[in-house]
Amino acid sequence: MLLLSMQIPGFKDNTQNGLISLIIIMVISIVFILTVTLTILYSVAFNENEERLQELAQSQSIFIDSFAKYQLSIEKKTKDEVYDSILLQLNDAYSHYFGFKKSGEFIFGRKVGNSIEFLLTVHNQGGQLIIPINSDLAEPMERAVSGQSGVIIGKDYKGVTVLAAYEYIPNIDIGVVAKINIEEINKPFADAIKIVSVISMFIIFFSAMIFNRIRIGILDSIKIQNREIFKANKKLKYEILEHHETEIKLKETTAKLREVIKQSPIPMVITSVDQHIDFYNDKFTEVFGYSKDDFINESYIWDKFFPDRNYRTRARSAWLISLERFVNRKKKLPKSVWSITTKSGDVKICEVYIVVTMGTSFVVFNDITEQKKLEKQLISAKEEAEELSEAKSNFLSTVSHEIRTPINGVLGMNELLQDTGLTSEQKKYSDSIKISGNILLGLVNDLLDISKIEANMLKLEAISFNLYNLLTDFIESQKYKTRGKDLDLTLDVRCNLPDLIIGDPIRLRQILLNLIGNALKFTERGFVKVLLYSLTQDEKSIELKFEIADSGIGIEQEKFDYIFEKFTQADISTTRRFGGTGLGLAITRELVEAMGGSISVESKIGVGSTFTFTVRMLKGDETKVVTEFDSELNLLDKSNVSPIVLVADDNIINQKVAKGILEKHGCIVDIASDGIDCLELLMRKKYDVVLMDCNMPELDGYSATKAVRNNKDNSLNKNVPILAMTANVTIEDREKCYSCGMNDFIPKPVEPDTLMEIIKRYIN
Repeated sequence: MLLLSMQIPGFKDNTQNGLISLIIIMVISIVFILTVTLTILYSVAFNENEERLQELAQSQSIFIDSFAKYQLSIEKKTKDEVYDSILLQLNDAYSHYFGFKKSGEFIFGRKVGNSIEFLLTVHNQGGQLIIPINSDLAEPMERAVSGQSGVIIGKDYKGVTVLAAYEYIPNIDIGVVAKINIEEINKPFADAIKIVSVISMFIIFFSAMIFNRIRIGILDSIKIQNREIFKANKKLKYEILEHHETEIKLKETTAKLREVIKQSPIPMVITSVDQHIDFYNDKFTEVFGYSKDDFINESYIWDKFFPDRNYRTRARSAWLISLERFVNRKKKLPKSVWSITTKSGDVKICEVYIVVTMGTSFVVFNDITEQKKLEKQLISAKEEAEELSEAKSNFLSTVSHEIRTPINGVLGMNELLQDTGLTSEQKKYSDSIKISGNILLGLVNDLLDISKIEANMLKLEAISFNLYNLLTDFIESQKYKTRGKDLDLTLDVRCNLPDLIIGDPIRLRQILLNLIGNALKFTERGFVKVLLYSLTQDEKSIELKFEIADSGIGIEQEKFDYIFEKFTQADISTTRRFGGTGLGLAITRELVEAMGGSISVESKIGVGSTFTFTVRMLKGDETKVVTEFDSELNLLDKSNVSPIVLVADDNIINQKVAKGILEKHGCIVDIASDGIDCLELLMRKKYDVVLMDCNMPELDGYSATKAVRNNKDNSLNKNVPILAMTANVTIEDREKCYSCGMNDFIPKPVEPDTLMEIIKRYIN
């Protein structure tokens, strides 16, 4: 305004008057500041002097009173004697005392009639001075001899205004006053005021000169700036016009943007940073049902969106936190998922995207309600499928157990029957029973395996074993299938094998059994060859390739893609002619892939087939060798003392089978029909081995075993070997047996040679 006013004719320079006013203000300010400052300092100093004087007076009164009390009570002196003694000592003590300040002084006095006798002062050193009571010169001492204590400003015995602290000494009826002259207290502050006043005047004078120079400089610069104002005004005019044009374009762009949002097929709203809804599109109204009237009150729309108070609080808190993060860190706001209630009361699950720019929030709602419903249905269907799969697996496991139990009786009794001197025709019938029983057992095993695969319950063991011994033993065990055929079964190992490898020998035998069994079944003459190659190996692992080649009937090429599917064979006539369920190759593929390998087939009708599979295994540790596949059976030596074996099984047929096999090999056998009978027999008799069925009435095999192992007084022979002999054959069943304290696991149907080999191992 000053610059503009200079353009007006008649403009006067009023800066001089302003300078004078400024100086006056400065003087007043300095005086005020100094006054306040000195007042505060004076008050502080005065208080310090009061406290110091009172402290001195109190210390003297306490000292003298204590001294007097001592002489009166201990030394039994009279009051006059004590008075004279104290007066003498005080006179001597204060002859060299210089005071608290220059004018500081201790005064002692007593009341004599209507007068006050000053007994001792520093300056008269014992000379007596008598002043009437109520005299202006006796006010501090008058209060002291009256039994009072405190601090006052008054006249001393010399008529000088002093600051005095007074105390009464009751044991000898005298008063003590410590004082200093007020003039001595005030003098430093009076001198300071003089000095500060001189300095202030100098500062004011010097400032006036500087301000005047500044005034002259400002007036010179005003003339220069006055010319620049016209240029600035002209430039400002053009900038205002340009801003106006930009504003018009911005409004046009905003209008276009709003039109795009309005026509968008996705619900969108525009809000200010304070959450006030400025705009919404038609799709928003279509999806949520809210209109313009619903946005008048901001809290209303939040209440409608989120009726549940707790959920509403969390939603608003998330909104505010997101905005704060964007404002503070300029980070993109993350996607969030909200359950929004529509005006009609339906709930929409929406992905909410927020973009903040220039104080405006663009909120996009992606309705995923149907997607969430579908996901929920899929999860429900998955859980239902898993439950059905588990139920099927449990059913098959139960059926397997219930079938294995009678199969064990059939095959076991048939085994005992073959040792009874049968005729050739009877032997033929007995062999047929054995073959049929083994086929039925294979079917049960396949069904159990496929159920475990479908339920993702297939587990592989990691055991060290000798692969070469396993292969040679297995080939020898399968050669009986070539009887009656012009057929050679051979093994050709074309690589250097490590002594031990780590893997699941049972599952590897199962793979070989399925592939070699199929080759022997579909080949009438010629050969079945098992070839083994090493693809790669290092210090820790080896990758092996197995080839099972035959000169059998062959497979059509178009059947290659589905022969590894469940319940599938190359030709329906194959089932009628050769039998089988079509599960063997499906199980084989799953086992191979579980071992980290793959399987394939090459075949030609009338020429033969070659199945190739690969597996990767770790190299083994010689300290962990499995011997259950050794071909040489260590049967019991007949010359030794007969082992005493306890068989715990609730099935009468299984009892007879086990007893027959054991007695055939020279064992003495006792039978327990359940877990309780088993424990009672163990208490009465010492056994070399216990064969324990797992599922028995009254007390099952798991509980009976735990009772034996936990027996503290060893009345049950807690260290006796307990071997599970059960139709529960899954890996989980094995682990359960071992965890409760059983030493080994023998699956039903029982192989006599395997049974006796394991018993011999634990007896030895």
